[in-house]
Amino acid sequence: MNSGLSFRMKQWWSYYQRAKTIHQADSPFLYRFCREVLESDAKDPWFEKIENLRGDLLKNNELFVHTDFGAGSGKPGKKQSMHRLSDFIRRSAIRPESGRLLHRISRFFEANHILELGTAAGLSTAYLSKPGGKGQLITVEGDSYLASVAKATFDKLGLQPDLLIGAFDQVLPGILGHHPVFDLIFIDGNHRGAALESYIRLLSPYLHPDLGVIILDDIHWSRDMAGAWDRLRLERQWNLSLDLFQFGLLIRNRDLLHFNTLDLIARKWKPLNPGIFR
Repeated sequence: MNSGLSFRMKQWWSYYQRAKTIHQADSPFLYRFCREVLESDAKDPWFEKIENLRGDLLKNNELFVHTDFGAGSGKPGKKQSMHRLSDFIRRSAIRPESGRLLHRISRFFEANHILELGTAAGLSTAYLSKPGGKGQLITVEGDSYLASVAKATFDKLGLQPDLLIGAFDQVLPGILGHHPVFDLIFIDGNHRGAALESYIRLLSPYLHPDLGVIILDDIHWSRDMAGAWDRLRLERQWNLSLDLFQFGLLIRNRDLLHFNTLDLIARKWKPLNPGIFR
């Protein structure tokens, strides 16, 4: 068995054993989060529009040279390799269920000022967006070809995020110099533990102090990423950290008086979990 897959399976089982459901939510904030984010199955016409575009991308067999600045490059620096767009979307784009979860998290935190690191083809950006709504979304992509695909995605959906092209380390100083605070920061790129911790140190001063969330993707992707997540979630600069397996959430909330770390799962995946039934 692939060692990476074996590691993730072990991580899943450990997470599953620890994870609590809405039945064990011990604060109004957590109960509302479980109800509105984990348990919601509300349909939204916006999701269908995004997935129709995914279907189009999966039919696009155009070849492109992918510039990878992250863990996929094998070592720090960048690596270029040839891919079909359809294969890249199938392998690397955010999955529909994760996209819907991301959308619900953004809505729950009423995020109006969003920063995304790792645009790819723009599907995660679309799930984060508020169609026709107010606010600002800045998204950064290192690969110029994928940025052009994302721009086409945004045009078809009628979205106008600020799309910046370049390596995160090069682009971030300019962004942070002009944007003092973000409600939500989504990090999906450069799957290295050291890089992730470096980005958190850089970005945490720009997260809203009263109510804000940093979302980390693929926290159990590798031993390196899992170790970084374990260290980050214990930092006392957060009021709460939530492990949803796919995503790790580092939360600031001035109304939460006690530091806490939790693993949460939708009750449909753990229906017999004991607790206080509501």
